[in-house]
Amino acid sequence: MKKDISSIMLIGGTSEIGQEILKNYVNNCKGIKPKVTITSRDTKGMVTKVKLEKELKIPVDNVFLDVNDEISLGTFWVDNEVPSVLIICIGTLGKEEHFNSDNTKDVIWTNFTAITVLLDNLAHEKQKPESIIVLSSVAGERGRYSNYEYGAAKAGLTQYLSGYRAKMLYEKVHVLTVKCGLVRTKMIAHKPKSKLECSPKKVGKLIYRAAVKMKDVIYVPAYWRTIMFIVRSIPEKIFKKLTF
Repeated sequence: MKKDISSIMLIGGTSEIGQEILKNYVNNCKGIKPKVTITSRDTKGMVTKVKLEKELKIPVDNVFLDVNDEISLGTFWVDNEVPSVLIICIGTLGKEEHFNSDNTKDVIWTNFTAITVLLDNLAHEKQKPESIIVLSSVAGERGRYSNYEYGAAKAGLTQYLSGYRAKMLYEKVHVLTVKCGLVRTKMIAHKPKSKLECSPKKVGKLIYRAAVKMKDVIYVPAYWRTIMFIVRSIPEKIFKKLTF
C-alpha cells in the first residue's frame, strides 16, 4: 500500500512505538497530509497531541477512549470515523506479582479483550480500514516464569489476529501482526538495559516498511525470529526451571 492515505488513527496515543509508526506514515506522504487522530483517556493525550502537532506541522485530533470501560469501547466506532490506517498500540505488563486474580484480569483485558472488542465491532462497520497494524509481542510464544500472564494475553491476541486476518481478507483489509521484542519504552523503563533492545524510532520505521509491503506477521527487530526459535526449542523439563 504505497499510495497516500486519507486518514490515520493511533489507538493508544501515548505509545512511543505507535507515534513513530504514525510519523513514518505522515512523513512519507507525497501529497496532501492525512487526517491524524490519536486516542487517550487522560491529560497525557493532550500533551502528546501538542507534541505531534509541533513535529508533524499538521492538526492532530485527540479523542477519548478508555479501554478499561466497556461502554467506551462499545460505542467507539459509533462516535468516530473509521480511518484508512488503524494502529493499535495498547498494553500493560501489569504488576510483577503472580497468583493475583485482579492483576491477571487487568493484563488479559488490556492486552487481549479490549483489542478484540474494538476489532470485532469494527468488522460490523460498513466502512473498513485499508490497513490495520496491531502490536503483539514475542512474549506470546512461550509462557515464562516472569510474565506468563502478559505472555498468555499476547499469545491469544496473536492467534486472534491470525483468524481476523483471514476473515478480513475478503473485505480487502490488510492486517499486520507485530511481534515486538525488547523496545526501550516507558513500559520497561524500570528494567535494566539489554543489548537486545531497540529504540521506538527504529522499530517504528521497520513496522511502517512492513505495512507498506503488506506483510502479515513480523518480528521487530528481525533477530527476534531466531531468538524465539531457540526459546521454543528448549525442552519443557529444562524451560520450567528457568526464571527469566
